[in-house]
Formats: sequence, C-alpha cells, structure tokens
Amino acid sequence: GFYTALNILRHKLATQSKLVAGVDLFEALPAPFGLVRYGIAPDHSDAKNVTNRFGEVLDDPRVRYFGNVRVGRDITLPDLRTLYPAVVVATGAHTDRRLGIPGEGDFADAASGDAGGGGSSSPPAVLPAQLLVEWYNGVPRDARRYPAAAAARAAAALARADSAVIVGHGNVALDVARTLLLPVDRLATTDIADDALDALSRSSVRNVVLLGRRGPLQMAFTAKELREATRLPGVRADVDTDLVRSQLHAADAAGVPVDRPLRRLVDILLDLPAAPPASASARTLSFRFLSTPVSVVAPPPPAAPPLASLVVSRNSFRPDNPAAIVPAEPPVVEKLPPALVVRSVGYRGEPFPGLPFDPVSATVPNRKGRVFEPNTDTSVPGTYVAGWLKRGALGVVAATMRDAAETADA
Repeated sequence: GFYTALNILRHKLATQSKLVAGVDLFEALPAPFGLVRYGIAPDHSDAKNVTNRFGEVLDDPRVRYFGNVRVGRDITLPDLRTLYPAVVVATGAHTDRRLGIPGEGDFADAASGDAGGGGSSSPPAVLPAQLLVEWYNGVPRDARRYPAAAAARAAAALARADSAVIVGHGNVALDVARTLLLPVDRLATTDIADDALDALSRSSVRNVVLLGRRGPLQMAFTAKELREATRLPGVRADVDTDLVRSQLHAADAAGVPVDRPLRRLVDILLDLPAAPPASASARTLSFRFLSTPVSVVAPPPPAAPPLASLVVSRNSFRPDNPAAIVPAEPPVVEKLPPALVVRSVGYRGEPFPGLPFDPVSATVPNRKGRVFEPNTDTSVPGTYVAGWLKRGALGVVAATMRDAAETADA
C-alpha cells in the first residue's frame, strides 16, 4: 500500500494534480507499515529502513492515515467508492498454506483446548511459521491469526525440543531457522517482542533441519538470506554437497538452464566448509532436499506433543523436468526423530468483501492492477489491487516495488 501511495504521489499527483487531490490510507492495525513492521525478522533491521521512506509519505500534507479501521467492519468498499474516485486494495495474503497430511491437525484449535482432528487424544504438532512470525514481531494479539494460547503452547514446545524440522525452502523458513538458532544476547539487541525473547531464552532447540520436497536447483531462497543463515555465530551449516553437485552436473548435462541467481545459491552451499566432528555444544542448521512430508506421528511419552515425528518419502531428481516431484523407485519412506515440526510452505490471499476473487490463484482478478470481473473484459470502475492480493504470495521487496508502480500507472 505505501509503495503504491509513494508512486501515486511521485507521478500521478505531480503531473496530474488537478485530477487527484490526495491519498487517504486505511489500515486495520493501529500502527502503519504492514508487512515491513510485522513480517520482517527482528534481526533484519536494515530491511526495515524502508519505513523512513514510508514516513516521508505520511509527512506529505496530501496524505492522511486512518489506523485501526477495518473495511467490512467499520466501513464498506461501496462506502469508499462513493467517497473516492479510485480505491486501491493492498491487504496482502494472511492465510498460511497447510501441508494437508494426516496428523497435521489445527494448531489453533489445540491451543484453545480442542484436541483437533476429531477428538484425538494427541493434539496436532505442526506449528505454523505464521504463528511464530506474528509472535516474535509483536503483532497485536487481537489481530493475530492464531490465539495467544497458541503462542504459549509454542513457547512450551521450544523449552522441550532439542530439534526442529522446518518444512519449506523459502526466506520465511530461513527467518524462522535463524531466529531459533541466534544467540539470545544478539536477539536482545533487536526489536523482537519481549515475550518471544523470554521464550527463546529458555529454548532447548539446538538443531534445525530445513526440509523441502524438491532438489537444490529449486530452492526459493535469496542469496543474501541463505549466505547469512550459513554463517550464524556458533552454528554449523550442513548439506549433502555430493547431492548438490550431482544435480547441478545432471542439469548441465541435460541442457537444463540454471540461471545466475540459482547458481549463486548452489555456490553458497558448495562453499560450506566440511563439517567438523559434532560436539555437545554445537548448534546445527541442516538442509535436506527431495523429501515429501506424508504424515505426522505423535511420539509415545515422554516425548509428548507438541513434539512429533515427521514421516517423509524420498523423491528423485529428473533433469528433463527439474520442477517435478517424482517419488523414488523403489519407494523410500523414513520416520524422522521426534522434533518440533514447523510448516513454512507459503501464504494465500483471502477474499476481500465486495471484490471478485479467484480461489485457485487466491488473488483478485486484475490486469496490471485494475480489477476485472472474472473471465470478462469488464473492469470494476475505480477499483485497483496491489501486492500479494494482486499477484499471489511470492516475490521479494523489489518485486513489490515494481508491482506498486504498475498499479499506480493503471
């Protein structure tokens, strides 16, 4: 939203000031800056510096900010359309994607006292990364997707688990892994929420596995974040370099293009130093590829929930179709040791009151930001969309900036 406003102020208002008098920003939370404030990991303060630019937007006399206003509760989209010639919706993607496997359950239900999964005596053990992100970034409790009791349950899990398995090979998964492994004294210098810092100071987690269904040539990390995660103080990064190297050679032999950003990721993994002998005090970050979660099994006492064993099936790499998920032949199924299981497999947009919605892409149908009725050439007058609700929950800040500029020009 702020990027779109910035582009409107710089371009539309500067060149067509007679057409647009100003920009009003409506935010469901009391404080501004959305994902920058509440989505970026606490130790990435440099990435939050963009709020300085956003502050300039708020200082502009043509801009007004209305916080703690929820469209659909306090004001409706038709109301806004009668008040403004153009309305831009930039509410993001607030629903985390599920693994969809037996035993996953619903962490929120379990935290509120319901065992989840039809009355099972074993509450679900898969912790959503979204819960952790909301928790350690201090999202106001009444605005969180998961109740406060869920965060308390996560804190109890951190105190009992010596290992965590994070399902996902994207930057959010790296953020969670880094937060679990960073020294507490370093976290204390960030803007992390106090209750999360207290829980992490009592955490027993010393080993984190980042697990993905596809191979190293399909990683969704960015180079800066991956390099940082592999150089954490007091943490040994571990990867099967033979697997990484063999898949790169197979792709090259098959003529499969490996673009420059991906080669940088591969080089980071291949440049990792050989793993020294394990010690009782060492913390580890391991990268595991070609593993599809198939179920979650609650272990017997004393390893009571929310710890669990993740059951995975091995996959094979196909150089002719690198993005395909192909089960290994013969099938190989493995049950991992009990651990704190975290899912970080992306987000989905949610329907916005009064706007058309595509449930498959989880976006609002649009063309370059201008909202259209589904499967028609009929645009919705004066209505636009930006961000993840426009293009889906993918891309980094640079993509968001380009996206906002496109919507501002629509």
